[in-house]
Amino acid sequence: MWGKISSAAAGILAAGVLAVTPASAKNSFTDVEQDFWADDQIYYLSEQGVINGYRDGTFRPSQEITRHQVAGMIVKALDLHLDNRPDPGFTDVDEDSTNYKSIAAVADEGILRGSKDEFRPGEFVTRGQMAAIVSRAFDLERSNAMQFIDVEHDYWTFGDISTVTTNRIASGYEDGAFKPGDPTTRAQFSVFLTRAMDEEERPDYINTGIAPRGTEINTGKESFRNEGNRIIRIDENGEETPILDEEDFEGDYCDFSKDCYNSAPGLGKENDLFYHDGWLYFVVHSTSSEVEEMYNNDWYRVRLDGREKTKLFGSPDSYPADSRETWSYSNFSIIGDQLYYLEKEDLSNIDSTDVHFVRSDLDGSNKEVIAPLSVDRIGIGEKPGFSGVDHFHFYIDGRTVVYANDGVIYRMNIDGSGQTRIYDGNYRSFYFEDGKIIIETRDGKTEEFDK
Repeated sequence: MWGKISSAAAGILAAGVLAVTPASAKNSFTDVEQDFWADDQIYYLSEQGVINGYRDGTFRPSQEITRHQVAGMIVKALDLHLDNRPDPGFTDVDEDSTNYKSIAAVADEGILRGSKDEFRPGEFVTRGQMAAIVSRAFDLERSNAMQFIDVEHDYWTFGDISTVTTNRIASGYEDGAFKPGDPTTRAQFSVFLTRAMDEEERPDYINTGIAPRGTEINTGKESFRNEGNRIIRIDENGEETPILDEEDFEGDYCDFSKDCYNSAPGLGKENDLFYHDGWLYFVVHSTSSEVEEMYNNDWYRVRLDGREKTKLFGSPDSYPADSRETWSYSNFSIIGDQLYYLEKEDLSNIDSTDVHFVRSDLDGSNKEVIAPLSVDRIGIGEKPGFSGVDHFHFYIDGRTVVYANDGVIYRMNIDGSGQTRIYDGNYRSFYFEDGKIIIETRDGKTEEFDK
């Protein structure tokens, strides 16, 4: 339990909210260089009068930010009045406590709450708590999209984390995690608060742990739509511009006019686009195999302005007229900086459902087989919950994988461990919804299972 913080402790626990003259120019903080990753945001808040440094001239950007410090910053950021606020009733703060009036104000506004009659003023703020505080303070447009592998739907700030990410305020780490229990540093909170205060300070794009995917996806200020061998960019004003057109896909796939074994549609209209780190990734159906409705898929990427379209891996670049050699890569997901997919190199045995569950870098390098599996193939008309690039009843949601084999549905972790049989029945398809596995049966019923 934290004791009450008195004014005598101010020199130790001083936040950037003490009543001193705010810095107004760069180099005012002796420990924040101009090339520091958060220097622009720190000085933005300083010039706005939201933060100050310590009495020794430092800002201490790597220090964990505390709850009473956050209270003071939020009050200044929102210009909340401090007079005549009711006593918040916390047993560990009183009128002599540092930032007492700010604590009373944010508690009265419902922005920063205590628990069990305590405010815990000297306790550090976690990244998950930060998301909740910023979401409440700035009344952000809500989101409930699955964004990170370590934040499931039942996590207490799931919606807040999704909201600050969708609003381009916070992002995750390269491994696809948000790390909601990690402490927030003073530099990190300065970045989050700056972006919340001023939309112009928000980056155009935020990387989520789980890459957004769909035939139309939003990447921040822009969205992109697949129109079948055309990719359209829609800017924030609704203006539409093609970044790739039909001629840009010529030679990428075999149609009826070319001398090859089987034709394919190229970038089919039902194919998902994926966004990650300034690139769009997508699958082109280059040729079709002898298996009906199963295409050979090639993995591509392109810059958001249409530059540097590149085939990363897939089938050979040319097909002789008598070639029946086939490759299949399908059921793609991008999590962190890794690509997960199913690989089936030989489709000569039409009845075989043997595949490899694979993880690699986004360009296909450093490939690692996570697990050999047998997975039911999607038949004609069995597409609910699946993209046009999905050949098999196999789906990833965060750290959870669900797939079907011979009519039985299994769950496992994304590293291949923890395989569990969850359903044995006459299923039609399955998908994830609000943290649940939804199974549709062929008699029109649905059944729910926890992830």
